[in-house]
Amino acid sequence: MKKFMVVEPVVALFMFLYSMPLMQQYVYRKLWEETTNSTFDNDNASHCHVNQSDPTFLKQKEVQEKMSIFILKTDLCAGALSILVAFVVVANGERWGRKVSLVLPMVGCLVSSSFLCAISYFSLPLSLLFISAFVTGLFGSIATFLGGAFAFIADLCENEKQNTIRIAVIDFILGVFSGLGGLSSGYILKALGFTWTYVMMSLLQVVNILYVMCFLDDTVRVSEVEPKSLKEKLKGTFSGVYDLFRNSSCRKRTLITLLLCTFMTYLFTMIGALSLYTIYELNAPLCWNAIYIGYGSAASTAVSLIGFLGILVLVKYLKDFYLVYLGIFSYVGGAIMAAFATTTLLMFLVQLHLFQSPIHNIAGLCVLQ
Repeated sequence: MKKFMVVEPVVALFMFLYSMPLMQQYVYRKLWEETTNSTFDNDNASHCHVNQSDPTFLKQKEVQEKMSIFILKTDLCAGALSILVAFVVVANGERWGRKVSLVLPMVGCLVSSSFLCAISYFSLPLSLLFISAFVTGLFGSIATFLGGAFAFIADLCENEKQNTIRIAVIDFILGVFSGLGGLSSGYILKALGFTWTYVMMSLLQVVNILYVMCFLDDTVRVSEVEPKSLKEKLKGTFSGVYDLFRNSSCRKRTLITLLLCTFMTYLFTMIGALSLYTIYELNAPLCWNAIYIGYGSAASTAVSLIGFLGILVLVKYLKDFYLVYLGIFSYVGGAIMAAFATTTLLMFLVQLHLFQSPIHNIAGLCVLQ
């Protein structure tokens, strides 16, 4: 069977599914129903109350606080583990092949979406979502996927300039399909409900996995000689991380360490912040429904197009590090704006800043090193 070296469709579909803000809305809805003993109606914003003397307003604040703590715990459970897994798996890409870094996160997301489908259908306790978060982190989640995708692209490039442009293309795909995922999520959720939306996501993940396994060729030829004992296998696994630093100069080791710290710091910030933004958007003063939350996520599409064109121009005059600085400062500006966003228009402007994500450039720089 003929295989291809085209990884872009895999990235597009994965980000489309990953960017759907469904879990946060499901958790909020369940906590609202459990706390207030009333049905959650997201179409007319009846769950929003701005009068602080209203008893329902206190219930609303209670739900918001419960959800913030719950989402924080699940994000930490998945995020901390996924970064460790990404470090090991991506570092062993030369030994295991690049496709492992792509398949593992997709399998984790498939298990997670199937698990969420069961929780939604049978109305199981929300505490079971910690198992879903743990499984997602154990399989590497988005950190491993991004590392594998950029390593795959780097293997196909002949020089640094070509690498930067290809990374910009992937960055553009990430932004566009993240926006499309967020935009369509509200309409899909309204038409299908949570259970069937998760069924659809699971089926699309299966399609993505089959494409990688059957039609995507690997850029690394994996050795057929396998370690015989479990001890040798474990030694070989962690030797990839050790060799990454042992075979590098002192300056390069320092640079890789700093880039990894920057990557992890930003990833924790992004994972935690995006969930908090969804909580804020669901409550007063914004009182957004699923459709508006999708519109907010879709703001990344326009920014990605502008950012892609900007990188094509700036790459001729600036080094990659300065492009990362621009992305980080843009994100900081968006976070500051979010602290004072009380209108829908201002929150949309916040989204335009937040989704100028430097994480993709940071990951690309780690690959280049």
